[in-house]
Amino acid sequence: MWRKTDILEASKGIGVGDFADMQQAFGLNYCPHGLLAKRRLRIHVRFIKCARYDAMHIYFCHGIYAVEVFVFFRWCETQCKIDPWVGMTGYSDQWEWPAWLQRKGKAVGDLFNKTRRAACKNAGNFKSGASESLTTYRILRAWAAEVVEPVAKNLGIDLKPLFSLYALCDVLDALQLAKFGGISADRLDELIVKHLENRWAVHAAESCQMPKFHWALHLGDQYAEDGVLLDCWPTERKNAESKTVATLIKKNNEL
Repeated sequence: MWRKTDILEASKGIGVGDFADMQQAFGLNYCPHGLLAKRRLRIHVRFIKCARYDAMHIYFCHGIYAVEVFVFFRWCETQCKIDPWVGMTGYSDQWEWPAWLQRKGKAVGDLFNKTRRAACKNAGNFKSGASESLTTYRILRAWAAEVVEPVAKNLGIDLKPLFSLYALCDVLDALQLAKFGGISADRLDELIVKHLENRWAVHAAESCQMPKFHWALHLGDQYAEDGVLLDCWPTERKNAESKTVATLIKKNNEL
């Protein structure tokens, strides 16, 4: 990593396009103020030892959750003959939300509306924000258990896609517990492996498309070593605040 950083630093004079291609080939963006570029710190900072994977991005930002849900929805449509978009919209509308959560409750229904459905179909993936996914995954699990599972059993359909979704939701529960030490590192690792095994059993051809499936396997060891599982949820919420201000400024400018 240091050698690549030094080569990039020495190559800053080449064309912008060539430099961008070099960064892509190295798998590294040159950051002159980053740790890798500070030679005096290299005796103190071991990059590989210090690197940490963020559970939020692994699962919720164009991550494992989006892939799993999209494939599960496709299974609902093709095998169970259930429209998951209509089903989840109607199911979530039945929930009664506390006043302080009504805005989020509305967002649950919006997450499965026609506009979002079309966007997901075009992208070939389930598109949702990290906070939206965190809000809805328990509702999706409840809908799958109460609505989809009985239909699949009556039709005699293999339930492995359901088991894969349930195993993923167990991992997401465990990640929340790990934030305050409510689960052991061994148990977290066990649940992650269980989900990946369930996913491989039913989606073998699509199981290893993203590096994030591999990165997830590091979370248990990371948690054991640090004694805490740090994530980027606080900064994600700050991003939402910034976007709110930017949207307001944009609307005012349009006026």
